[in-house]
Amino acid sequence: MQSVIFRVTCDAPMVTGEERYYAAKIVVESDFINGTVGLHISEADLDEWSHCLDAL
Repeated sequence: MQSVIFRVTCDAPMVTGEERYYAAKIVVESDFINGTVGLHISEADLDEWSHCLDAL
C-alpha cells in the first residue's frame, strides 16, 4: 500500500501579522519508507494546493 496524506492538525491558527498559519502534517507510507513531516500552512497555501489538485 502506498499513500500520501495531508492532515491539518489544529483548529486554532497561529497568527503572525495578518497571516494565519495552521499546524499540519504530511504523512507518507509505502512498503519502502514511512515518514511524517510537520509544517505550518496558510489559507493561501491551501487554496493553491486545491487548484493544483483540481488540475490533476
